[in-house]
Amino acid sequence: MNIENILKYQKADKGLVDIENRLKKSPYKAKEAELQNTKKKATADYRDQEVRGQKFLKDFENIKKNFDMTEKKLKEILAKDVSSMSIEEIERTQAIKEKIEHNLKILQKMFKELDDGISSVTSERIKTVSAVNDSNAKIGLCKKKFEEEEQSLLPEKAKIEKDLKVLEKDVDSETMEKYRKKRQDGIFPVFVELEMGAYCGFCRMEQPKVALSHLKETGVITCEHCKRYIYAPKK
Repeated sequence: MNIENILKYQKADKGLVDIENRLKKSPYKAKEAELQNTKKKATADYRDQEVRGQKFLKDFENIKKNFDMTEKKLKEILAKDVSSMSIEEIERTQAIKEKIEHNLKILQKMFKELDDGISSVTSERIKTVSAVNDSNAKIGLCKKKFEEEEQSLLPEKAKIEKDLKVLEKDVDSETMEKYRKKRQDGIFPVFVELEMGAYCGFCRMEQPKVALSHLKETGVITCEHCKRYIYAPKK
């Protein structure tokens, strides 16, 4: 393995890594992710509000049905001719009438609570829809800004890629394949120098004596901690 050639390639490749990291850390990308989370939460809230709204409406229909039946009973009681009733019948009818009126008051109170609940859910849904629409608009703007940022870096990226193709010709295929695999795994730099005769030049972990012995034979070992290739510096 010609370590000098792959190191030249890696040095040029750092330009691409810098561009990739810049795009990953783009404030527009971060803001878009934040807005997507806001939209996701708002969408979940909307579904919850829809379920609550449907339950309110169902309860409202049931109470309305009970109210109508109770009101009908009250009308029947009021329509009775008390002149033909005994005192006991009048007292019993009066008691039933008072109970029905009491039930009607309870149902009216329930109506009011349900009506307030429906109004609250409706208001929440309006706000939620507004939040989703606002997030969508801002997400679109962030995507546009990110694309503009990405486009602005294309000339620099193209030049680096052109230089890399030239440098790649001087690197043997086996080394190039190993390098690319590490890069795809998100490891960079791929090749680092052995420091102080025993330490990884990236993570500073001390290497086992067996590995260091192997390094003298092969010229390259893999760090057990960060998985980078360690090469011995020229004396």
